[in-house]
Amino acid sequence: LSFESERPDYIFLAAAKVGGIYAKNSYPAEFMRSNLLIQDNVIHAAHGYGAKKLLFLGSSCIYPKLAPQPIKEEYLLTGPLEPTNEWYAIAKIAGIKTCQAYRKQYGFNAISIMPTNLYGPGDNFDLVTSHVLPALIRKFHEAKKSGRSEVTIWGSGRPKREFLHVDDLAEAAVFLMENYDDGEIINVGAGKDMSIVELAKLIREITGCQTEIVFDPRYVNENKFDNRLPVY
Repeated sequence: LSFESERPDYIFLAAAKVGGIYAKNSYPAEFMRSNLLIQDNVIHAAHGYGAKKLLFLGSSCIYPKLAPQPIKEEYLLTGPLEPTNEWYAIAKIAGIKTCQAYRKQYGFNAISIMPTNLYGPGDNFDLVTSHVLPALIRKFHEAKKSGRSEVTIWGSGRPKREFLHVDDLAEAAVFLMENYDDGEIINVGAGKDMSIVELAKLIREITGCQTEIVFDPRYVNENKFDNRLPVY
C-alpha cells in the first residue's frame, strides 16, 4: 500500500517509535531519528498526494517538566523538557511544527492532538521498552506467579500520570477529524490523574499480589547513592 496507489482523503498519523524511560534514555538517537522520519514522510506525502486532512497524534511529554497542573496547550515551549523524554519530545514537537508549517505555506489542513498516557488491548508488555502501566501489570503478575517478596519500580513513585483507554482516544480522534480545523494543538485526556505509587497499589490489589513495593530512584534521577524506598 502507498499514498500514490491509495490516495486517502483523511489520515490519522499515529505511527511512532515509542517506549518507556529505559528505552528512551538508552537509544535517544533512534527515538529522534525514527520519529522525525515517520512524521516528515507521512505529512509530506499526505499533502503531495492531495489528502483533504491529516491528524497528527503527539504526546503529553512535549510540555515542560515543571508545567503547572493541569497542563494547558499554551504551556508548549515555555520551559525545559523532562530529561528522560527530551529526545522523543523534541521529535514530537517537530511533528507539530511541521503540521503548522504545511498549513501556513500550503494551506494543508493538518491538525495536532496531544493524548495523555494510553493503555488498552495490544499494549507492549516488554519490561525494557513498555510504558509504566503495562510494565507494572507484568511485574506484579510475574511476582505473583513466582512468589517474589517485592516488586522494584524506578523512580520515587510521586510523579502523577493521567491515563486514557485507547478506545476513548480513537473516539476523540474521529470527533476532532470531523469537527476541528484549527492549527493550534488540542489536549485529549481523561481529566483525572494518579501517582505512580497509587497506580502500583491499584495493580497490586487487582492482581491479588501480596508483595512489597520498593521504589528505586537511582536510575531515573541519576543519583549516585542507594536510596530504596519501601511502600507497604
